Amino acid sequence: MYKCDWCPYESKRRSNLQKHIVNHKAPSEITMYKCGICPYATKWQSGIKTHRMKHSKRHKCDKCDFEADKRSDLLRHLQSHPEDVSFDIYSCELCAYSTRYKTNLNKHMNTHKDSSEVPTFQCDQCSYMTRHKTALKNHAYVHMNTSELTLFKCDLCSYETFKKYYFTKHVDRHKVAKEVTTDFI
Repeated sequence: MYKCDWCPYESKRRSNLQKHIVNHKAPSEITMYKCGICPYATKWQSGIKTHRMKHSKRHKCDKCDFEADKRSDLLRHLQSHPEDVSFDIYSCELCAYSTRYKTNLNKHMNTHKDSSEVPTFQCDQCSYMTRHKTALKNHAYVHMNTSELTLFKCDLCSYETFKKYYFTKHVDRHKVAKEVTTDFI
């Protein structure tokens, strides 16, 4: 197992540990990978590869011949087929952004605000700051002693995690795999 020197994280793969360690680096130490088409930038090379694919992917309407570069444009278009849309679409009034989830629209609206208007969450043990409460909760693991954490271990494989949510999702995958296997028998 490859173990992080700064937090309880460990992995069977060295490459996963290398990706994880980026979370502990100062912003000045991080190589950023930038998209040549839009302002998007990320810490991970694999992230920029995935992002660039979005520029070439066409989003097609399954009801007509409409195509769009952005998923949000397709979602906005789907409103022209109201009899076929079985979900609400939330659209930004300031730009072309659209989503199926109201919470995503609420988060998106922060992009139109001045940075002083957006609430930030500060770590009480270091200088880490974020706009997302969940990111601060995840960051807190950096400061915890491994003895303070509950380790969730899977009975069916070698998977283990300190996060109950991830563990529950993992166990659900075993259930789905078992159902699929028994359906074929």
